[in-house]
Amino acid sequence: MPQDVDVIDTFPLIKVPGRLELAKADVLGELALAQAPFSGRLIACILAGEDEGYGGHVIERSLTDTDDPFMMALGKVPEDAKLYGIMIAGKGPMKEKHVLPSGKAYDAIAPRLLPGSPIVVMPPNQTDMCRIIPESRHQTAYRPKPASVFEGTTVMEIYGEAIRNTSLSMEDCMFVAQLRLAGLQYGIHYFLTGSANGDSGPSVTLRPGMYGDLDIIAVSEMDRATVEAQFEGLAEAYYGVLEKTPKVVQVAGTNRKIEGCIYTNPVSGISIDFFVSGIVEDAFVRPESLERNYFHQLS
Repeated sequence: MPQDVDVIDTFPLIKVPGRLELAKADVLGELALAQAPFSGRLIACILAGEDEGYGGHVIERSLTDTDDPFMMALGKVPEDAKLYGIMIAGKGPMKEKHVLPSGKAYDAIAPRLLPGSPIVVMPPNQTDMCRIIPESRHQTAYRPKPASVFEGTTVMEIYGEAIRNTSLSMEDCMFVAQLRLAGLQYGIHYFLTGSANGDSGPSVTLRPGMYGDLDIIAVSEMDRATVEAQFEGLAEAYYGVLEKTPKVVQVAGTNRKIEGCIYTNPVSGISIDFFVSGIVEDAFVRPESLERNYFHQLS
C-alpha cells in the first residue's frame, strides 16, 4: 500500500474456526483430486448444504478445456437444496484472488445461497488460516458495474473523480488525473483496472480498500514502443526514475498471451503493471473484467 494510506484489513486472516474443521477436511480432500498440469493452479471448493458438503475441484485438460470446481460442485447440489456458504482452498503458484469463483460461477451459485452465507477462503498453500467474507461484501463486489468513464477536463476535476470512484491514494489520484489529460492530448485511451478500481472484482472481495500496484491499460493505434515511451515520460516525471521489466501474461481460458511490462521504483514503492493494445478487447488479462465493467476508462 502507498505510505500515505492507512487501511485496516477488513477480513484479516484467522485460524480456521473449529466449527469449520469438517468442511476444511472436505475441501482439502477435494484439493487432493485437483489436476492442473498447465497452470499449476490447484483449486477446490465445498458448497455447504444443510447436512452435507458438495465438493468440486479443477481439472485441466488443456489451457482452454478446464472443469470449473465451482460448477462441478454446483452440479452435485439437489435441485431444491439451499446453501449455507462456500469454502475454498488452493495450491500452487497463484495469488489469493485466483482461488475465488469467476463471475459466471458466482452468478450460478448465488441464488442458492441463504441470507448471510459467507465465502471462507484459505489462501493458496495454507491449511490453517482463512478469511471469512460476509455476504454483504461478496455480493456487492461480484455485481456487474455500470460503465465508468471519467469526464473531467481539468486536473482538479479529474482528481476529484479519482478520489470518489477509486481506492487510490491521493498521490496516485493526482497521477491518474495527469494520465487522463495526457491520454486526451495524444489520442491514447487509458484504463485503470485491478484492485484499485474501487468496489468490484475478486481482489476487492478479499481486501476492500487495499491495493499493491497500479494496473494500467493503454489502447491506441500507435505502435507499442511509442505508447510506452509516452507513458514512461509521464510516469517518471511524477514518480522518479522507474525500472522497467518485461511481463508476459496468459489470458485466462485461452491460448493467447499479452506482452506488457512492470515499472517500479524501490524508493517510492510504486509498482505499475502496464499493457498496450490496439483494441480494448485484446488488452484485458481477465476478459471478465471487461465484461463486468471492473475498470475505469480514464481517457
